[in-house]
Amino acid sequence: MSLIRILLLFIATMSASTGVADEGPRIQLLGDSLMATHMLTGRAVPNVLARTLGEAVDNNAITGAMIRGVSRQYQPGDLDWVVLNGGGNDLWLGCGCSVCEQRMSRIISPDGTEGHLPELISRIRGDGA
Repeated sequence: MSLIRILLLFIATMSASTGVADEGPRIQLLGDSLMATHMLTGRAVPNVLARTLGEAVDNNAITGAMIRGVSRQYQPGDLDWVVLNGGGNDLWLGCGCSVCEQRMSRIISPDGTEGHLPELISRIRGDGA
């Protein structure tokens, strides 16, 4: 299944009743505007994720965050899942159509093993999420 189909399936399934876990959030959400937009109306990704799963979501997403800021949003804890996005503002606000390759490589290398995003994911996975 293609990545686009997986994302569409994920988005399509995000509508259910509300509910909150008794033990506190075991899901943490990190990211930029994509994750933070529509918080006031209850239609942001973390709102819908919480309703769909019936679980509390610790939302640390911030509108306008760059990838280094997304990394600082992470709070280690007894987490099962960390949902994250990032890099869009780094490219949109700092690329200028002339240094995109270099900027993208800092976020994630062509082979996916180095950069800010793989480092963050390694840190999160190392903490057990």
